[in-house]
Amino acid sequence: MLGFYLTLAVVLGGQEAPAMTLDEALAIAEMQAFELRVAESNIAEARSSRRIAEAALGPGATLSGTTQWSNTVTPGAFGQNGSNVTNTINLGVSQIIDISRVVTLRLDAATLNVKVNEFAKETVRNDLKSQVRTKYLSVLQAQEFFDIQSAAVVSAERRLADAQIRFNAEAIPKFDVLRLESDLKRLQQAKIQAEGNLRIAKQDLNNLLARPIETEFTPVPVENDPEMLRETAIYVRGSLLNRPELKRAEAGIEALAKSREAEQRAALPTLTLSAGHTEIIDPGFGQPERQTSASATVSVPIVTSGAIKANTQRAKEQEERAKILLQQVQLAVAFEVRVAVTQYETAFASYESAKSNRILAEEALRLAQLRYDEEVGILLDVIVGQQDLVSAQSAEVAALYQLRSAYVALQKAVGVDDLTNLPEATPAPAQGENKEEGQ
Repeated sequence: MLGFYLTLAVVLGGQEAPAMTLDEALAIAEMQAFELRVAESNIAEARSSRRIAEAALGPGATLSGTTQWSNTVTPGAFGQNGSNVTNTINLGVSQIIDISRVVTLRLDAATLNVKVNEFAKETVRNDLKSQVRTKYLSVLQAQEFFDIQSAAVVSAERRLADAQIRFNAEAIPKFDVLRLESDLKRLQQAKIQAEGNLRIAKQDLNNLLARPIETEFTPVPVENDPEMLRETAIYVRGSLLNRPELKRAEAGIEALAKSREAEQRAALPTLTLSAGHTEIIDPGFGQPERQTSASATVSVPIVTSGAIKANTQRAKEQEERAKILLQQVQLAVAFEVRVAVTQYETAFASYESAKSNRILAEEALRLAQLRYDEEVGILLDVIVGQQDLVSAQSAEVAALYQLRSAYVALQKAVGVDDLTNLPEATPAPAQGENKEEGQ
């Protein structure tokens, strides 16, 4: 049995971590992220509030039963004496006729509040998708940094082995071997650091996905070639049409408008219809067996000590404040889009430069190694060339993922995943055309 478990441990230890694509990471976040679960709870609460407001428009009925005991003592020879037990069943029905539309307006406001919370969930989803993409790209970047350092270690090991052979043949001095050994140790240390950074990046992503941080996985490279962007106005217009924050603010303003109108109508009369039926079981002497009644009640608030006016003014201020905040959010969204576009354009130029620099570094190292092998160059040129190549490769990877992160930021700023199908921005009319229309 012990041998079986040892064999199983060896087999499992040799297996590679399961692959996880970016789409799979997004799907896991959709199912497990704490922020989305909280947003769904808020939606459920808003729907319950709407049902409460809806119930105010429906009929109400109460059923009650009463048992009454009484003892009567009447002086005189002809008086009634003795105790009596009366059992009564009462049924009451009431219905509000919303002639002032106050209850209807509050129901409309509650319905809009459900939309507000649904758009709030979409806001959380948009932010969450951006975070998942960014952290997933960080894992891929850390993986490529680790691969660069691993390849550098392999090259240094091969270079040291060749130098050892040449030293044994007394073709190079011992100093060259020691210098290559020192360079190998430096690269091995950098590889260890890169491996630690990769582990931290994976743990960070696992934490965002609300799963154990030690969960192992292998990231799958994202294949999306950098491309030039369209006009900034296209993305700004797309953000104003698609960002859930703006839709949430607009729905909130509509809800506040309904609430304000309801407060204004609170001084109008209300009508309540009610009916009741009483059934007396074993009625006593002189008591009826049953009784039915119906009534219509009109209520008009006459004196409220200024409460209705104050509530209306408060609702107006809340509505105005929401409109001001909407304008602020619109400006912030447009600014966020412009910043994301600028970052992408800067990262695109930086990536092109870093790619050219990496090509030059590869050629420089090749020539330095060739000159050293032909004993016309020095070892220092090879070591410096290797360092320059690692730096150039790392800079290219950093620039590439900075470019991809900028694209993710632009997706979040616009509020959609597909930025290629945005409609063209409507050009502003010329001043001459406006004058002609005015005439």
